[in-house]
Amino acid sequence: MKQEPLSGFWSKDIPRRSLRPDERPPRSRLARRIRATAIWLAIIGVPFVVGLAVGRTSATGDDLTSLVLAILIVATPYAVVGIAFGERVSLSWREVLFSRVNWIWRLAYLPYRDWPPLPAEVGRLERIDVKGDPLPVFRLK
Repeated sequence: MKQEPLSGFWSKDIPRRSLRPDERPPRSRLARRIRATAIWLAIIGVPFVVGLAVGRTSATGDDLTSLVLAILIVATPYAVVGIAFGERVSLSWREVLFSRVNWIWRLAYLPYRDWPPLPAEVGRLERIDVKGDPLPVFRLK
């Protein structure tokens, strides 16, 4: 059964606390964008280049087989990493593979969260008050 994210979860009674001195503050948008780009390149960009190279130089005999092999080389790392981290970014494996949710953007922000939690996650969240950041930031307890 698919769990829908809570729509008004910002107003829910989630415990609040300040950022402790020993905790690293959440990443800035620029740092998050750089990290998301690096993750994307690692799991899609590099396999894409390898897939193109293998597809063009494959000795399998026909173009269709080379194309399928290239697609498998590209899709496998995306699927493996997405399924492995799907639960940490509040998504099921189906949503990671078939929806348009940008799970790489979410993965780049961990351990903090700024997306709607699933109903099962609400009890495990705490809100972190970060100076100068008006947006709610959450973290799993």
